[in-house]
Amino acid sequence: MGQIQTETPYFMPIPNALVPFPPITHLNDPFYAISCQGVEGNCAASWGLRVINSRDVFVYGAGLYSFFDNYSTACSTFSAGQTCQQRILSVEGWAKNVNVLNLNTVGTREMITRDGRRVAWFKENENTFASNVAVFRSE
Repeated sequence: MGQIQTETPYFMPIPNALVPFPPITHLNDPFYAISCQGVEGNCAASWGLRVINSRDVFVYGAGLYSFFDNYSTACSTFSAGQTCQQRILSVEGWAKNVNVLNLNTVGTREMITRDGRRVAWFKENENTFASNVAVFRSE
C-alpha cells in the first residue's frame, strides 16, 4: 500500500461502532464489546487499518486521521490530548513481516496496537500537526 489515508466518521462516537449492526464473525468484524474492555477513552470507533493473520504487508506512508468527536474538532489537538479516538491501527493474530513506514495520526492516542496491546503512543511521537512513527516492523 502506498500513501494510504483514512478519516474516521465525523459523527462518532454518537453513535459508536457498536450500533446499529452486530459484528459478523466470518467477515472479521471487530468485537468492540470485548476488545474495549478495560480500555479508556473512545475505543469503540472505526479502525483506520487492521492487519489480521497476514504476512509480507508493506505500507509506504499512512495518514490515519480522527479529526472529530460528534463533529467537533476540539479533540484533535495535542493540547486536548488527541482524544477523538483511542486506537487506529491494529495488527492481529499470526501477522508476520508487517512493515509500516511513515505512519501519521491525528486525534488518536494509541497509534499502533498489536493484539490489543499498545505499541506506539501519540505523546511519545508528537511532531508538528500529526504524531509520526517512521518505522514499525512486526516479525
